[in-house]
Amino acid sequence: MAGACTDPPPPRPSSQDSKPGPYVSEMKDASQFYGNRVIKDNKDSNPKAVEWVRAFGAMLDALKAYIMQHHTTGLTWNPKVSLNQPGP
Repeated sequence: MAGACTDPPPPRPSSQDSKPGPYVSEMKDASQFYGNRVIKDNKDSNPKAVEWVRAFGAMLDALKAYIMQHHTTGLTWNPKVSLNQPGP
């Protein structure tokens, strides 16, 4: 596969490198700023947009809960596996 990367992505430039749950909370807070604007501007004219913004926030809440249950310290990379090796 041309252009395939075998290395994990570089770490996030954040003080929360080992805490992905709080990182998702930060991103939800950031998105709420714009989401509130969409809700305000479309409250009466476009209820689908309002529904989408609320569903997006709920998805981020569910993502945080999943991360806190399964990936509390972030993703772990298996150094023994290469993306260039054929599958099982």
